[in-house]
Amino acid sequence: MVNAHAQKLPNKQDVSLRAPVNINIDGKATEWDNKYQAFNKAVEIYYSIANDDDNLYLIIHAVKSSIIEKMMEGGISFSVNSLINKKEKATILFPLIPIQDCRKILHTAGKSLSEGAMSRDPESSYVNYSSSSKQLSINEGNTLLSEKSKEIKVSGMKTIIDTIPGVNPKTRYYDLLPLRFHEFQIVWLKNHDNINAATCFDKDGNYTYELSVPLKLVGLSADQQKFIYNIVINGRGEDHRIGNTFWYDRRSKPERKLYQDMETPTDFSGEYTLAKKP
Repeated sequence: MVNAHAQKLPNKQDVSLRAPVNINIDGKATEWDNKYQAFNKAVEIYYSIANDDDNLYLIIHAVKSSIIEKMMEGGISFSVNSLINKKEKATILFPLIPIQDCRKILHTAGKSLSEGAMSRDPESSYVNYSSSSKQLSINEGNTLLSEKSKEIKVSGMKTIIDTIPGVNPKTRYYDLLPLRFHEFQIVWLKNHDNINAATCFDKDGNYTYELSVPLKLVGLSADQQKFIYNIVINGRGEDHRIGNTFWYDRRSKPERKLYQDMETPTDFSGEYTLAKKP
């Protein structure tokens, strides 16, 4: 349910915003004072876009369990199109966690699972925790998140190449994922290109995603102050979409309907103007 705070926010961010000073990409909204510039009703997320002289930042916050599950399983695609050359699009995809790992993380953090997940693993449905055990479970969930989030996928960045040894479009890794249809490169979470991303559950079990990427990598500069952005919460990856591959019995159509929402990407676009130094 959208709370009163969400109802007061615009559907899309309509202001330029300088990034918080000494920002740390750790999946926590501390430097942002836990405040967001918009709540998009179509995707059901809070978000803010900001920048400094060198980097572009995105923070996303989700409360609803099914949205959190979808964000983890299919990943978030953040794309930037310069208004000067709209055909050149840079995209960052993060996270992208295998479904079985997502279930374990969500279960550990005390979150409910989608009906599709529960139909295969009924013991992994919602767990009622006391306040003390819930906090412990959230800490354990964040540990698992960190262990399973080691890579960032990027496309449209000409200077970046895959930096993980032995991984290329001909390896089994690519062969098993629909990513091969989208020409993504895979880089370590700790990389030399200064792309930073992190996710984290807060004390209430809500989920926060943070990203920073150098302006030059997404084709922006001081002379290209306005750009179009697109934020996609990917589906699970059927029909060669970007998200994780998700097996299901194609003969079992009634069961498929149970988790159709989890397989269907949701997105929105907007315009942002880089904030100038005060």
